[in-house]
Amino acid sequence: MLYDKGQGVPQDKILAMALYNTSVGYSQNSNVQAARNRQGLANRMPLEDVKKALALTEEFLKPGNLKPALETYLKQPKP
Repeated sequence: MLYDKGQGVPQDKILAMALYNTSVGYSQNSNVQAARNRQGLANRMPLEDVKKALALTEEFLKPGNLKPALETYLKQPKP
């Protein structure tokens, strides 16, 4: 939610969407709040950004890759 709202960190909706997706993906049970947050954010994003978030989610969900992929993404220059 912090990246979604830009609270304490630069706002980054692509990262927020990827983290919501990852939260739902790793959840043992249905993570209803993350799914709601994800849907609300998706409704406010251009399709191209949603696609970028899905690609980032795929990187996050690879076994053992969440932290390295997150660190790599955070180091990339943002437009």
